[in-house]
Amino acid sequence: MSHLIKDLKIEHVQLLQIFNDVKSIGVQSIEGKEKLISAKDIFLSHLKKEDESLYPVLRKRALTDQHLMSLLDTFATDMDQITKRTLDFFEKYKGEGFSAGFESDFSMLYGEISGRIRKEESILYEEFEKNINKD
Repeated sequence: MSHLIKDLKIEHVQLLQIFNDVKSIGVQSIEGKEKLISAKDIFLSHLKKEDESLYPVLRKRALTDQHLMSLLDTFATDMDQITKRTLDFFEKYKGEGFSAGFESDFSMLYGEISGRIRKEESILYEEFEKNINKD
C-alpha cells in the first residue's frame, strides 16, 4: 500500500473516531460539539491532500481509461455535494448555541461521510493502487 493511501486511511480513522466520540459524549453537549468542530481542519486537510496527490495520478491514467474517467466524474460530483453540505454544517453550527436541527443534521452528515469513506477505500483507493505504477 502506498504511503499516500496509508495517510488518507489514517485520516479517515481520525474523522470517524471524532464522529464516534461525539455520539458517545452526546451530540447536544458542548464538549461533543467542540469535538465535532475540530474535525473541520482534518476534513479540509484531507480534501487538499486528495486534490493534490491522489486525483492528479488518477486523472492522468483516466485519459486512456474511459471506465476510470467515468468513475472519477462520479466521485467528483458526489464529493462536491458532500463537501458543500459538510462546510455548510460547520458554518451553521460554529456558534455556541444549538438549534433544533443539530442532532438530525449531525446524523445525516455522519452517514454521508462514513458512506463516502467506505466508497473511497473500497473503490477509489483501490484504483489508485492499481494505477500508481503503470507509467
